[in-house]
Amino acid sequence: MTGRRRTASLLVPLATLALLSGCAVGIDPQPSPSATTAAPTQTPSPEPTTPPLTMPDTEDPDQIAAVVFTTGGGVPSSESITGPATMAQGARITVTGECRGSTLEYELRTAAAGEEQRLLLGATISCAAGPLTNTLAGVDFAGPVQLAITNSDGVDEGWVQALQEPVG
Repeated sequence: MTGRRRTASLLVPLATLALLSGCAVGIDPQPSPSATTAAPTQTPSPEPTTPPLTMPDTEDPDQIAAVVFTTGGGVPSSESITGPATMAQGARITVTGECRGSTLEYELRTAAAGEEQRLLLGATISCAAGPLTNTLAGVDFAGPVQLAITNSDGVDEGWVQALQEPVG
């Protein structure tokens, strides 16, 4: 046998062996249905969403003061509003606040021009508890008041509003 015939005679048995074992040149073998297992798919859980705070109507005619706190863009800022009403002598005052985060501390102070500020009410709001309302009555003061946030560490947003019931 020459070298050419020997090579050809070896190729034929190798090709036959490849076909019998399920291998074919240029053809992808198909797995049997029992060998196919689908990889488990994981759907990311949606992040819990918190409903937005219901901000107060800062133009309420019975409002004597309000403060709104935000951390837009990571920078804390607050807007303090005095009025539109002025606190009446002996009026009943309702102070309500709400926040997102841990706790928010605030103070209601007198704000008459030329006079030293006097603390009327100080309180802490637990953000997890929802809106908090405090009532103040019979205060010996008439004039403008101001709400100030005194501690907002760990708070993303919040507000406090003081309304007086009409004296009558």
